[in-house]
Amino acid sequence: MKKDSKRSPNSYSDDKLKLRKVKKKKRLAAKLKMALTDKKIVEEPVNIVDKHIISYTPNNEKSTVMERALAIQNNLPPNSTSFVKNMLRSHVSGPFWLGLPRQFCVDHLPKRDERVVLVDENETEHDTKYLQVKKSGLSGGWRGFSIAHKLAEGDVLVFELIEPCKFKKIPDLNSRFRSLNKVHIVRASESENSLTIEENFQVEPSETEIAEITEKALLHFKDVKCFADFKIEVDGLILDPEMSRHVRKQYYKLCKSQKVFLHENLKGFNRVSAVRVISETVNIADTIWTAKPSTTILESYNGTLKGFEDSGMAVGFLRARIDELLGPSVMESKRNELNAEEEKMKVLKMKVNGVRVSTEKRVGEICCGLKEKHEKLSVVFSGIAGAPWALGEEK
Repeated sequence: MKKDSKRSPNSYSDDKLKLRKVKKKKRLAAKLKMALTDKKIVEEPVNIVDKHIISYTPNNEKSTVMERALAIQNNLPPNSTSFVKNMLRSHVSGPFWLGLPRQFCVDHLPKRDERVVLVDENETEHDTKYLQVKKSGLSGGWRGFSIAHKLAEGDVLVFELIEPCKFKKIPDLNSRFRSLNKVHIVRASESENSLTIEENFQVEPSETEIAEITEKALLHFKDVKCFADFKIEVDGLILDPEMSRHVRKQYYKLCKSQKVFLHENLKGFNRVSAVRVISETVNIADTIWTAKPSTTILESYNGTLKGFEDSGMAVGFLRARIDELLGPSVMESKRNELNAEEEKMKVLKMKVNGVRVSTEKRVGEICCGLKEKHEKLSVVFSGIAGAPWALGEEK
């Protein structure tokens, strides 16, 4: 193929070719520019310069849109690193998975899964997930971005690496992947000389401990038609592999009863903690359904669910059920407590009466004894008082 000398040797494509491994720069993220066109284009051959893929080579029938995309790529700074991405059906419809060029990811992106927040020209944020562990691309959240920007099969995006990545310390969170991104969207329906530019994409990361996110993960519970569609994703973490089928099945029933993911607003939990919260929620629900927990246990469950609710779990309906159960239970318990207290009062009254009788008897005995003693003392006193002043003297 003819070499294109205008392109930088730092361009990439998503074709799976064995490329010469270059020394990886110490960066975890990057600024990106994306150029978008609307006309359908199929995968095309690529041009290679110095063993680096620089661009697609479109055929004559579909060259107009691709040429516009390549024109944007060719006008990028000389030392920029970029790649062209053609939108296939799987990118813009189910399962909404956007694979990125493997070598580009190896050279410039993190060696771990990260959360990516795309902020469009209206400052609207779109959460996506960059998956590196088992795949290299964008998954959860890409669907929302694709729909919001009305991407269609055949659209073309040009990505440019324009800024070294950074670490940023965020309070109460681990170090996070962060970079700024810019996207240029070119619509095929517009004139060739008119470009629509959408800027300021911001990328923020997740915690480093991230489970694999499947491209079939659904964003809304209304999209879940059966248990097979049910995926438990908390703050970007797929938790299904960490739970037994029974727990997932029971949790699905709970979510289905409320027609919502109960964990939808659960944030800031790592994988282990999130699994523990959901599993304990299922355990509490099972206990309420199948057993007759005591008032003490119900009150303990209510406190646990209160903590979950404060963290974002939608467990208000379970707490309401506990309140219903505690209603008669509490009344019965209070009645029993009152009866017990009344019995205690009776016993105390009997004891008081017994003490009163005993006290009165003892007081009577003491009084009698004192009276007798007083009489004796009076006789003695009188004898002493009436005694003659001198011995032998008559009174």
